[in-house]
Amino acid sequence: MLHPDILLTENFHNLHEGETCLIIGNGPSLNDIPNHFLNQYTTFGSNLINRRKGFTPTYYSTVDSRVMREFRGEIMAKLFHIPKFLPSPNLDQWTGPNIYRFRHRPGPLWPHALAGELWPRELLHDKGITYTTVTHVLMQLAYYMGFNTMLFVGLDNTPRRGQHFYSGDEWKGQPDMDVWDRGYGALRHGMIMSRPTIKMWNLSTYSEVTTIPKGDWRDW
Repeated sequence: MLHPDILLTENFHNLHEGETCLIIGNGPSLNDIPNHFLNQYTTFGSNLINRRKGFTPTYYSTVDSRVMREFRGEIMAKLFHIPKFLPSPNLDQWTGPNIYRFRHRPGPLWPHALAGELWPRELLHDKGITYTTVTHVLMQLAYYMGFNTMLFVGLDNTPRRGQHFYSGDEWKGQPDMDVWDRGYGALRHGMIMSRPTIKMWNLSTYSEVTTIPKGDWRDW
């Protein structure tokens, strides 16, 4: 049975058609970007973006069960009033105000035989989306909402020391950054094939992402 909140995600389909959004990674280079720049755009944040002082994103997502177990309280305290997109059934235990569900579909990011139209209204609850990292989710949510330009900041894509914009060592491990990067490229290619006018620019001041063209945030 589908989680009842999944059906509500249809309200976001093409809500921002033709607009520009900012997808925010949690890399240390985010500290180079001032809040006045972030606040110019509709923004997507994830994981512990709530720790960014003086800033609240427009939309939020996480796919990490550890985030739910250990940091749900602090996230909800700051982000209770904004839409939060969580995978079902993975994070069905995370409840609270303004939570929306999308069906987690295991499998390849792109292409996949069941994709059909990119992306239909029923995508999030019927066909579902898949991901290797939460930024893949943010990209697909942004496309689903109709954004035509996606800008990225804090997308360092590197496990170097101090790998997040906030202090501390909450996350340790060896994620496969190459897989993440290939996923960005696969999604970008699929989105452009479906909507040739779409533009993507990685405005991070430091990044090892190779599949999204680089730009300078000062130009925006």
